[in-house]
Amino acid sequence: MFYPLECKINEKNSKELCIFSIKNWQKKFTLGFCIPNYIPKSNYLDCAQFFGFDEFDLKNSFSKDVPIRLPRKTRKNGTLAAYVLLGAKTQLNDPKRIVLSNNVLYKFVELSKYKVNDTERYVNLLEKSKILGETEPLTKQEKKPITHLITSLNILSLDTEMNFNRREVPHELIQDIRLTEKNEYLPIFRIDRLSIKDENYQPVNDSQTEYNLTFKHNPSSIGKIRFFKQFEDSIQAMKEYGFNDAQLKELTSLFTDTNINLILLTFIVSAFHLLFEFLAFKNDISFWRKRKTTVGLSLKTLAWRAISQAIIFLYLLEEETSVLILVPSGISVFIEIWKLTKAFKVSISFGSVFIPSLKFGEASKEEKESNDYDSIAMKKLSYLLYPLCLAGAVYSLVYNTHKK
Repeated sequence: MFYPLECKINEKNSKELCIFSIKNWQKKFTLGFCIPNYIPKSNYLDCAQFFGFDEFDLKNSFSKDVPIRLPRKTRKNGTLAAYVLLGAKTQLNDPKRIVLSNNVLYKFVELSKYKVNDTERYVNLLEKSKILGETEPLTKQEKKPITHLITSLNILSLDTEMNFNRREVPHELIQDIRLTEKNEYLPIFRIDRLSIKDENYQPVNDSQTEYNLTFKHNPSSIGKIRFFKQFEDSIQAMKEYGFNDAQLKELTSLFTDTNINLILLTFIVSAFHLLFEFLAFKNDISFWRKRKTTVGLSLKTLAWRAISQAIIFLYLLEEETSVLILVPSGISVFIEIWKLTKAFKVSISFGSVFIPSLKFGEASKEEKESNDYDSIAMKKLSYLLYPLCLAGAVYSLVYNTHKK
C-alpha cells in the first residue's frame, strides 16, 4: 500500500513517463543548514549562519551538534527560524546569496516556540528556596510565555533510488520532489516534525548568546516517509476537531518512540485488558445485585476501597491520563459507590417539598456480629498500616518532588 510501482524503463516513451533519480548526486550535491537574516520574499536566501554537512549520505545516518549564535531579538523573547537545504555545491558555496532554483530543495522550520516555562512545575517541599509563598505570591498568577528553542532536529531521507511514473507519483511526496533541468529529481528528504515534542524545547534567557542544536539524519524507506506524512495530516485534522495537545502528544509518542511490533503487541494486550476489566465489572455487579446481606463482608474495606478508587481517579484526571485508563477507573468509582449503598442499605426518599433524604437500613444480628469481627481485625491491622502510611508520607516529603 505504501510502496508504489516503479516506472519500467523498457517501456515505450519511458523518458516522457518516468522521473529518474539523479546520478552521482553525492559528488555534486550537499546538505546545508541556514539561519537567515530575514525570511526571503524572493528567490534569494541570505544566511547569517550556515552549516554544511559533507557527511550526508542517503544510506547512512549521522548526528552532529550545531552551535547556533542567538540573535539579539531571539534573546529578547523573539523568534528563530531556519532552512534545511539540499542542493548543488556550487549553489551553496556563497551563504550570503543562495539562489533557490530547481537545483536547490529547501525546507523551512521554526526553531522557536512560545510556551510557559514549566521546568519547575515539580519541587521538593523541604527546599525553602522553592516553597510556594517565599518566591511566589500566594495568589495564582498566569505566567508569561517565553521563547523556547528546539534542541534536536531530525531529517528523514529516502534511502532508495526509485524511478517514479509521472502520472502515479504518491501525493505525499509531490511537495518533496524537485526536478532539475535534465528531468531528474533531487534526493528526497523531509523534516520529521513528529519527533518535535515539548520536552525537546529549552527556555532562552537574555544572557544566553549560543545554544547547541543536535542535527540528525536518518535514512528511511518510502513506506515510512509516506506513513509519517499521512500521520502528520491526521494530527492536524484532529487538532481542528478539538483534540488537545496532551492527547495528540500521547498519540504521537506511541508511533514515533515505539517499535511497530511492540505497538501491535500493546494494542492486543490493551484490548484483552479492557475485555477482562469489563467482564470483572459485570461479575461484580451481578454478585452485588443478588446479595441480600453483608454477613462475612468487611464494610470498612468497602468504604476504604471506594475512597481509594476516587483518589486514584482524581489523580489520573489531574495527570491527563489516557482515556483508555481514565474511563475504566471512572466506572470503577461509580460501582464502588453503588456497592456502598447496597452494603449500608441506603435508600432515597423525597419529602413534601421534593427534597431528597437518605435512609440507612437496620443491620441484622448476623451482620452486627460480622461488623464486630471487622472492627477487631481493622484495629489490629492499623498497628501496621498507620506507621507504613506515615513512613511513606515522610519519605515522599524528603525525597520526592511535587507539583506547585
